[in-house]
Amino acid sequence: LYLQIFAVLGLIRSTGNPSGILLYAVGRARLAFWWNMALLIITPPIFLGGALLGGIDGLAWTMLIVQAGIFVPAWWFLIRPLCGAGFVEYVGQLVPPLLIALAASGCAYSLVMTIDHGPMRLGLGLAVGAVVYLALSVRFNRPWVTAMRELFSPMLQRFDKSSGKI
Repeated sequence: LYLQIFAVLGLIRSTGNPSGILLYAVGRARLAFWWNMALLIITPPIFLGGALLGGIDGLAWTMLIVQAGIFVPAWWFLIRPLCGAGFVEYVGQLVPPLLIALAASGCAYSLVMTIDHGPMRLGLGLAVGAVVYLALSVRFNRPWVTAMRELFSPMLQRFDKSSGKI
C-alpha cells in the first residue's frame, strides 16, 4: 500500500518542478531558497509524527497529505505573483497530462494484472504504459509533444551526423 501512496505522492510532487524552473528563470532564486527552508523546518516534525503514529504507512499518508496540502500555497506564493496565473489556469495546465497518465496507467495495469512473473509484469506494464501515454499525448497534449521534440532534436541531429545520415 505504501508504494502506491508514494506513487501518488510522486505524481503530485512532480507538479512542483515547473515552479522551481519559473523561480530561477525570473531571477527569484532567493524566494525558492526561503520556500525550501520553510518546508525543511515545517515538514520533518510532521513526518516524524506520522511515522510514530502509523509506521511506514502513516509516514506515507502523511507525506501525501503534506504534499497535497502545499499545492495551493505553492501556487499562491510562488506561481501567482511571478506569472499571474490564476488557480484555474494553473490547474488546467496540469489536467491533460494527469488524465493521459491515468489512462495509460489504467491500460497498462489492466493488461498486466493477471501476470504473476514480476519482471515480465513490470516490463510489459512499462512498455504498454509508455506507448499509450505517447499515443494519447500526440492526440491530446500537442504542446508536450512539441517540447519533447525540441528537447531531443539536437541529440537526434548528432546521432544522424555520427551515423552518416544528414
